Amino acid sequence: MDVEGLRAFLPGSLVDVRPIKDVAHLEGKDIEIKVVKIDTKRNNIVVSRKAVIEENSSGDKDALLEKISEGLVIKGIVKNITDFGAFVDLGGVDGLLHITDISWSRISHPTDVLAIGEEIDVKVIKFDKEKQRISLGVKQLGQDPWLNIANELPVGAKLMGSVTNITDYGCFVKLKEGIEGLVHTSEMDWTNKNVNPHKAVTIGQEVEVIVLELDAAKHRISLGIKQCIANPWDEFEKNFKVGDKVTGKIRSITEFGVFIGLDGGIDGLVHISDVSWDNPAKVIKELKKGDDVEAVLVSVNTDLERIALSMKQLSDDPFRNYTTIHPKGSLVKGKITKVQENGAVVMLDEDNNVDGFIRVAEISVDHTKDARDELSEGQEVEARIINVDPKKRSIALSIKAIEEGDTSSTKSNYKVEQMTPTTLGDLIKEQLSKK
Repeated sequence: MDVEGLRAFLPGSLVDVRPIKDVAHLEGKDIEIKVVKIDTKRNNIVVSRKAVIEENSSGDKDALLEKISEGLVIKGIVKNITDFGAFVDLGGVDGLLHITDISWSRISHPTDVLAIGEEIDVKVIKFDKEKQRISLGVKQLGQDPWLNIANELPVGAKLMGSVTNITDYGCFVKLKEGIEGLVHTSEMDWTNKNVNPHKAVTIGQEVEVIVLELDAAKHRISLGIKQCIANPWDEFEKNFKVGDKVTGKIRSITEFGVFIGLDGGIDGLVHISDVSWDNPAKVIKELKKGDDVEAVLVSVNTDLERIALSMKQLSDDPFRNYTTIHPKGSLVKGKITKVQENGAVVMLDEDNNVDGFIRVAEISVDHTKDARDELSEGQEVEARIINVDPKKRSIALSIKAIEEGDTSSTKSNYKVEQMTPTTLGDLIKEQLSKK
């Protein structure tokens, strides 16, 4: 402060009766102050504008406080603006106009609609005479637009609105004056679950929305954008049925399967167990992201937004084909591909990768402890199928069963031979009995 040629200091706390962060509006103006401290040794002078205001307005303040009551509409001047609202001078007494009471529409900051020094009409919405606290409102001067909103915007109604604000969790859309609704990220796109609202819409953009939920008491409306267009999951279910062949590009490959992009921007999953009839882990390693592939539709669940596909069902099951031709009890031939202590793996159909297993106990009628003592890799063997497990896709083989069958046949022939007549008397009796 320049006080009669002397330099004085006016602390922020003594500028006004209310805290003021920005005092730029006072710069260059002549104001009345009161000297509260002089330090001649340090050439320090402290002054107060607050003291003058309190002194001048003490009489007016008491009169105004007697006059003020809840519901009173009065003129005031915007004195200071903060993030949470504005202080309004009512003529010696300040009232707080909170940001939520400035407008029925959502505003990001009071400066969007107010300016320091502006004269406005306000309504006293709350008055504490003892603490001399006055709460003011501007939006209360007009009718609450939410009163009849349930009839104007019923659930299911479609309408156009403009985007007023964008957040990480969605965007706000202005439907009419004083009425805004929220479009959550989950209601912005059918297929993109991690949609970025800042990339999906822009401030001021006109969008079509549908009313999903309405709570007039809490002034909340939930809106949806994706519901205004066809649900690709429903469309897919209409156009395809289980067993149909579909084509698409591989979007991603995971440990548990392959995701394939389908019509409408949706994905279908080929579980690893449906990649191939045999050795799916090897087949899945040969696939690449972006490859065009064909698959069979296994199931569609629109509620859970899941589509199950199968690549292996594009061809017949080689295991089932083989076991149909070679059921339990059949004699088969194959080549041993692996031998270990407890048994050996026998390749029965190399073209279709169908193999069987001989347990060590099924190698010979003679007791064998280690299969490696009797069999070796590359050896051609003949065995009998003694069991087929479709679930485990396993075929149990036995060489011993063939030997036991041969022994049983020999014993049967031996018994017949024992019953054949061997003496001349026996032969005569046999001929007589036939006659």
